[in-house]
Amino acid sequence: MKLKLFTAGAVASLLLLASCDGGGVTGKDIKEAGVSNTTDSLSYYEGVSAAYMFEQMAQQDSTLKTDAGRADFIKGLRAAMEMFDGKSDAYIAGLTAGVQVAMSNKNFKDELELNINNRIMLTGLAYALQNDSITKDPQVMQQFQTLMQRIQEQKMKKDHDAAVKAMASLSKQGFTASGEGLMVKVSKPGSGETLKEGDRVKVKLAVKEMNGKDVKLPQLPEEVVVGRSFGFDSPMAKAIATMKMGQTATFAFPAVDMFRGGQKQYGLESNSVLLFEVSILGLAPAEKDNAAPLAAAPAKPVK
Repeated sequence: MKLKLFTAGAVASLLLLASCDGGGVTGKDIKEAGVSNTTDSLSYYEGVSAAYMFEQMAQQDSTLKTDAGRADFIKGLRAAMEMFDGKSDAYIAGLTAGVQVAMSNKNFKDELELNINNRIMLTGLAYALQNDSITKDPQVMQQFQTLMQRIQEQKMKKDHDAAVKAMASLSKQGFTASGEGLMVKVSKPGSGETLKEGDRVKVKLAVKEMNGKDVKLPQLPEEVVVGRSFGFDSPMAKAIATMKMGQTATFAFPAVDMFRGGQKQYGLESNSVLLFEVSILGLAPAEKDNAAPLAAAPAKPVK
């Protein structure tokens, strides 16, 4: 197995993590960390690789990337390392699976407002381990997936309806209905016909909560294709499809319609309302065809 050397940026990530109170851990450069042999070097860089793991997780859940989040990450990782020490492979396998189950249970509680019954869960586990055939029956997983889909759909409908109810107050601010679960307020009228599907346009976009607080999202595009960008069923796509060239408008819609149940990963409540500010600036150049032109076949020599 080859050891991978990490960049100074990666080391900085680890130091940023460890600079918080992670259970008494203080971040230091490798030259100051007391490294005296190859094993120590491996240990240090394994810690750096854990910082990469944290960064990847934080990309999926922006609420992790705080001083408290970094400190808790170190504490949790340290606790897991200590729990594994001196244990059998079977125990470690169970502990590893248990962490995954615990994370799923936390998601059930945070996202779906469901509290898993641990006793019944362990009863199902014990029965499945005693009867190998149950784990090989595809219908069991199909039933589980069907149940999960139904629960998620019910929760999203509940969140959608609650957000729509909250949106009703926006009518006092000049918003009007623009379809089911979508309201609009035009601040600058456009001209000409409504944009057509496939039009490539330059835009200025911003997303806020109904209270005006910015929503932390990946960088929004400066060009979109009408009816295709954001996904055909996205409220953002539906909103842009109603606009005209030069128009500026703010659309309101339930956050659940955009994030499909993942609102809390962006620091939002499950029934939050989003305000989507859009300005259509003009047509964008057609996307260039990057395919190389076909070369002409060489002419056959004349005999």
